[in-house]
Amino acid sequence: MEKTHIKYCLPIAKNSRDLVLKTINEHIHEYDYFEVWFDQVKDINDEFVSQLQQLLQDRLIIKMPGKWVDKFAASPVLVDLDITAIKKSHSNINLITSYHNYKETPTDQDLAKIVEQMSAYKPRIYKIATNCEKPQDAVRLLNLLLTLKQQGLKCIVIGMGELGKLTRVAGVLWGNEFTFAPLVESEKTAEGQLTKSQLELILQ
Repeated sequence: MEKTHIKYCLPIAKNSRDLVLKTINEHIHEYDYFEVWFDQVKDINDEFVSQLQQLLQDRLIIKMPGKWVDKFAASPVLVDLDITAIKKSHSNINLITSYHNYKETPTDQDLAKIVEQMSAYKPRIYKIATNCEKPQDAVRLLNLLLTLKQQGLKCIVIGMGELGKLTRVAGVLWGNEFTFAPLVESEKTAEGQLTKSQLELILQ
């Protein structure tokens, strides 16, 4: 059986352009994708946006783009927008259409409705991240992942919290497009994230 290639994404929530670029350059050969949290960077300018795009192209993911969202129109860069924040003008953006629920995992019926809503925006990747209150929530999320993959959709389905960790491990083996894996625990951007070294050890 062919070995699964695990795609790792480094979440970067730094407060300056220099720190963001330094982090990317130091780890550019270790990660497949880099997710830059724009709401954390205090000194964004046009030059920085251009540098990021030229450096990473389709390996760049923009989170919380705010007023900079239109800079990524007709670009290979992936832009993560919550389903409640997408507008008609975003049709020429390479979308990760996302749904986050930090309180609970909705019912299977509600999750199906959310996926249907996302379909209207023709996203490049469907992303669903919900808090797992019980083990069954993690199992339901993995079932959703398998269903989306059977439909030929690119997706990321992950559970947050301690009980969601199962989805982060099984998800990379069962079809998530990539997995968020910080360098160290102190740089986690969501509860339940595992570091790259922890994931590599588990998968070994």
